Amino acid sequence: MYYFIITVTLLLLAPCAAYSQKIQVDDGESPQYYSNIVKLYAPSEDAFIALQYLAAPHLYKHDWVKAVKVYEDHKAKFLGLSDRIDKIISIINDTAQNIKLYNMGGNINSLGREYSPVISPDGKRIYFTGRDREDNIGGEDIFISQYVNNRWVIAKPLIGSINTESNEYINSISADGNTLVLFGNYLNALGRGDNFYSVKTKSGYSEVQQYPEPINSKWWDADAYLTADGKAILFSSERPGGVGDYKPKGDYYHGMYWGNTDLYVVLKEPDGSWSKTAINLGDFINTPYTERTPFLHPDGKTLYFSSDGHPGLGKSDVFKSVRLNDSSWTHWSEPVNLGKEINTPNEDWGFKISTDGKRAYFSTVNDMGFGEEDIYFVELPEEVQPVSDVVTINGKVLDENGNPVEATIKWEDVELKKEVGVAKTDPVTGEYFIALPTGRYYAYYADVKGFYSIVNYLDLTAAQAFEQINTNMSVISVEELQNSGKAIKIENIFFDSGKFELKDESHEALNLLYRFMHANPEVLVEINAHTDDIGSDHFNKELSDKRAASVVTYLVSIGINPANIISQGFGESQPVAPNDTEEGRALNRRVEFRLRK
Repeated sequence: MYYFIITVTLLLLAPCAAYSQKIQVDDGESPQYYSNIVKLYAPSEDAFIALQYLAAPHLYKHDWVKAVKVYEDHKAKFLGLSDRIDKIISIINDTAQNIKLYNMGGNINSLGREYSPVISPDGKRIYFTGRDREDNIGGEDIFISQYVNNRWVIAKPLIGSINTESNEYINSISADGNTLVLFGNYLNALGRGDNFYSVKTKSGYSEVQQYPEPINSKWWDADAYLTADGKAILFSSERPGGVGDYKPKGDYYHGMYWGNTDLYVVLKEPDGSWSKTAINLGDFINTPYTERTPFLHPDGKTLYFSSDGHPGLGKSDVFKSVRLNDSSWTHWSEPVNLGKEINTPNEDWGFKISTDGKRAYFSTVNDMGFGEEDIYFVELPEEVQPVSDVVTINGKVLDENGNPVEATIKWEDVELKKEVGVAKTDPVTGEYFIALPTGRYYAYYADVKGFYSIVNYLDLTAAQAFEQINTNMSVISVEELQNSGKAIKIENIFFDSGKFELKDESHEALNLLYRFMHANPEVLVEINAHTDDIGSDHFNKELSDKRAASVVTYLVSIGINPANIISQGFGESQPVAPNDTEEGRALNRRVEFRLRK
């Protein structure tokens, strides 16, 4: 009598359960081969991978009934995995929405391979990685196309030193369009794979630079994505210490060769440097398997990423999860699969979502393609669109003569009294682009040394729809302010009627004036206050004197040298509008500053 002992490992869906590999299960084998694996190794993860390969042909054909039958016929063999199988069956049984796949066309795609599309947040440019194209410089190169007159022009290799005779790969682009985030075989890499960047300058893109630790490490690090507020960078890494055991990229693991990669975030410090700590996004996002290509929508809440650890249709699917707490990077909603008409049994990854939240751009292999792999887009169903809307603002930063100025754009939450975003203008044209999540009251301005920026305010607390605003920002040079004596109104200065005590809501606007004076310590500032004509001349003159003095007192209290600031009230003597309407009187009640020589 012969006794055969078959050892299997049960995975009970605990987030960090161990996966003990018994056999390598690759694609391209016969259905009988996969059936034998299921019979011999169920309920192991190896057998589950084989089960997915059995269902794959039906999923490719959109024969949902037969795909479900494969899972139902074998469900009893997978003790401990029934919940995962039920979720997959639910995904397949969801009502089809007839989502159409749109090829980006022959000006983008070629007979070669195009993948990793990166759409600029303003929708005007698309970057991608190309291989086996006639116009390739090396192995993999980065290409760009621009949207002109309602069409994408012919894509060309990116000009400059970024493309080499080796392999270059684009991860993402900053929301302002000025920083390309790359992965490539560049010099001085810290580990087996690193994240790099190149910044737009007046003479083109800079030499490629390496992100510091802990964005990079001695391990494989990739897929870096700069958040739209410029305050954080997300990336994937195989580094030990994540969810599950260390498994290196390149070794066969769980049906693929990506290893156990997790998603991390590194935050930017107030001084502009990167934090020394990488935060793992936690086990609601990460699994003991592969998570890659994070994309955080400009709403700051909705994360799209690729995973083969969450219930899906094949090797890796794309998921959506929502950040539940603005102050935490480890609290997320349960990831939602983007569905059977978007995900496939193959590796689905690298999805980029348009700023309005309605389109997803990605690459895939499809019969309607021009070559081996093409770039496509789909219109996203509402349920997998970002949870919040954004309002975009674009234009130019111009000086008093209408000339473009290179500047840093900053925006603040007025109610929280804190900076919540930073961007750069185009170094040549002065153009800027920012995306503001709805639900907040913002102040935004251009920060340029030697200039005063007119502060803009935008109340989005009640906004509930995507909107695009085109407006230029004005900056005035210190020289012009001194020579002209021009008075600049300080917006959002508040007093109670007939009172001179500053209300707390005024501090944010005055903090901006403080920063201007701190950056230009040689200037002498005169604060002027004005009233409407309600009340006597004497009362209004005295009230305006006290209001101007109250502003000076606050600025001195936060660090301004008293010798650099004086005050004067003008009462009702200098109106800028008629006082016969409430609107006119409101314009006349104002606080201004001017520079004295």
